[in-house]
Amino acid sequence: MLLLKASDDVSDSIVNSGIALANEIVGRLRARESITVTFSGMRGLPTSYFNPVLKAVKANLGLDVIGQRLTFDFASPAQQSVFDRSLDAVRKSDTH
Repeated sequence: MLLLKASDDVSDSIVNSGIALANEIVGRLRARESITVTFSGMRGLPTSYFNPVLKAVKANLGLDVIGQRLTFDFASPAQQSVFDRSLDAVRKSDTH
């Protein structure tokens, strides 16, 4: 399993950072890799960071890959809570 550090994809804005991570995840999953994304060292991540990641996964591969070929390692329970809210919203959305 490949370990991706979310901190490697930090850019000028939180949304652009999320998009960069999304592109990395989708590319790796399309190449049939299994991935764990770690958020260690990152704090205060809002839903606007997680939303592009989850929307890209949903649009390209479906959310079923989460927990199977795609797992996440959160830096804190609060960070996981924000992620879970984003995941719930993306699951409920009809748009990709």
